[in-house]
Order: sequence, then structure tokens, then C-alpha cells
Amino acid sequence: VEVRSALTPDVARDLSGVTAESAEFDGVLAGVGSLGSALADIWVRQQWGRWTFVDPDQLMPHNLSRHIAFDWYIGRDKTNTMRDIATLIYPNEPPPDAIPKSIMSQDEDVLAALSKAQLAIDVTTSLQAPRGLARTDTAPRTASLFMTPSGLSSVMILEDEARLLRLDGLEGQYYRALIASDWGREHLANHSGDRWVGGGCRDISVRISNEYIHIHAGILSRQLRMSVKKPDARLCVWTYDEQTGAISSHEIALSNVHTTRSNGWIIKYDSALMEKLKQARIAALPNETGGSIIGFIDLKARTIVIVDVLPTPSDSQCSPSHFIRGEDGQEEALNEVHSRTASIVDYLGEWHSHPEGAPAHPSEDDEKLLNTLQNKMGVEGLPALMVIVARNETTFIVRYEEAE
Repeated sequence: VEVRSALTPDVARDLSGVTAESAEFDGVLAGVGSLGSALADIWVRQQWGRWTFVDPDQLMPHNLSRHIAFDWYIGRDKTNTMRDIATLIYPNEPPPDAIPKSIMSQDEDVLAALSKAQLAIDVTTSLQAPRGLARTDTAPRTASLFMTPSGLSSVMILEDEARLLRLDGLEGQYYRALIASDWGREHLANHSGDRWVGGGCRDISVRISNEYIHIHAGILSRQLRMSVKKPDARLCVWTYDEQTGAISSHEIALSNVHTTRSNGWIIKYDSALMEKLKQARIAALPNETGGSIIGFIDLKARTIVIVDVLPTPSDSQCSPSHFIRGEDGQEEALNEVHSRTASIVDYLGEWHSHPEGAPAHPSEDDEKLLNTLQNKMGVEGLPALMVIVARNETTFIVRYEEAE
């Protein structure tokens, strides 16, 4: 009789090229749908991390086209399904924890799992989950991994070890790169509403080949494992070429994220954007300059993230004492922003510069413009933003009136 030993974590790590030092941590994986289940399967087999799976969904028949589960799991919680599959691989090892609830539920078990973890991974397909995790001070270093609706691209947004650069601020830099780059033209094509991956795991009509899931799961798993060894934040996009099978990567340079407050609202922006505004101001001197601000708003969190500014229209009026933004090309530029960002990034308000010797305080004309912006934005229940850039200071002003 030939006796063979069951697979152990040490042997699995050795066979996978995973060091024990890098694998000894507690992690939370939020979202174990198609991409999440593939990542969980990889990490369980490699024995990289001790995982808690968090997901409120149940397994449905259509999920099996891309999920790693089997027919007899239909109707069960996805988290418990993934725990059982892990137990089938390692019957002699403690199974992962399973919490069939939303990562944003404020449930005691979810909060406890986040507080003891050293790494949290969001693969939920929801915009609110990564933004909510970014606001959770008790959460560990967090990464958001997702595929684009076409299945051709995948994205990793990883916070730095100290969490100085959090997911919501990094999301703004992702959109700016998407708007400005050639690869961003079709990056989010075939989007559906506010979802990053098709229409979510419950949407039976989404067409993404399981081949794409495995292509990107391997890339994201490997790159995340390599990236978390370093303390820095990272934002990278990978795109698959259907014709040649080649994978191209687009590394996005990151800058520090800053936070300020106005009228009960949190405003987030980054150093690269501020440098762009300062340089535009200097180039226009002795005249003022300005333009439209674009970004996204989280009404629930009362947070505004500034992504970029549109080019100053050629028909703008400017002098050392005033700036009136024109309209030439603005509609086309904003439509392009909507197209590239799945309408997530939109108009926020106006910015303008002040000349030498003038502080970044709103003038009487600025106050009138702010009131006009508030009236227009308030129709849709949105805040209006004005940014004034002077030589040594920048002022951020939010006007917002609660709906009755």
C-alpha cells in the first residue's frame, strides 16, 4: 500500500512559491462572485492569508457560468459555499470564516473582522463599498480589484500601508488618468449604471466570458501579492488584446490626497491637480483664468472628490480684475467625460484664479455666481462648488441647501 499525505499549507506554499512570512496575515475578502470566487480559490490553494469572506448574496443558477461553485450549492450563501470548497481542499485545516452580510452593513461580525485584519480586498462591483471602506478608520489597508464591463481590462487600486492615500481619493486619480489617456477611450465601454463589473452578480444578462475572469484573476492576484509587500499605494490598469493575446499595463502615477471642509461637506483633491491650477494661473497672469470643475459626489457621506478641470474655453473673457468662462467646446468636453467614466464623473462647479496681491476670497461677483450655481445644482439636490486660486492660498467653497 502506497501511503500519501494530504496537502498541507506548508507544502502548498512551497509548490506555489509563496513564502510563509508573506502569507501569515488575516484578510477580509468582500465579494465572492465570479471574480471574487476565482481570487479566493487561488489564495486558498496557495494558502496566502487567513480569510474571512463577506458577501450577502446567494448562489443562483446563472452564476455557475463564471463562479467556481457547483450546482448543488445553488440557493446557499456564496460565503458559506466558498468556505465549504476551501474545506474540501484542506479538510484538516481550519476553514475560512464566512459572513453572509454586506461589507457596509455595520454588523458586529463584519466590523470585528475588519478590525483584526491586516488587509481588506473589495471585489463587490459596487461603488459604495470601496468608498465606505475608505471612510472606515478601523479598516486595514484596503485594495479594490475590479474588471471593466467588456471583460478586457482589470484595475487594482491599493492604498498605502499607512492609509494616507485612501480608495476614494485614489478613485479620483483613476478617473483623471482614464479621461486623459488613449487607453481610457473604450475602457468602460458597455457600462451599466454605477457598476464596475457588468451589472453586478445578480444581473443575468451580462455577457462576460469565463476566460476573461481567469485571465484577470491571475493578473490581479499576482500583482496584489507583489504590491502589498511594499508600503506604497499603487494604481494600475491591465488590458487584454483580443487579437494577439498580449497584456498591456498602464501604471498611474499617484500624488498626495488632501482634504478640506466647507459648509459641512468634505472636499478631496490631490497635489497634481493643485499644481495644474497653479500653473494655469501663472500662465494667465496678469489676467485671471478659470474653467469648469469635474468630479463625483457622495451625497450620503457629504463628500466631493475633485477629479480634474476642463480646458478654459476660447471664448472666455478675462482681465486682471475679472474672469467670465465661455461655452465654446464645453458641452462636447463634458460629454466625453461622461462617456469615458460611465457618467460617474460630472460637472461640480467653477474655479478661477486671482491676480497678484489679491487674496483667495470671493468677491461680490463671485458670491453672485455661487448663488447662481447653487440654484442650478440644487434642482437636482446637488451642492455647488467654487475654487479660488491665489498666489499663496486656495479657497474651496460649497453652497448647498437641504431639500425640504
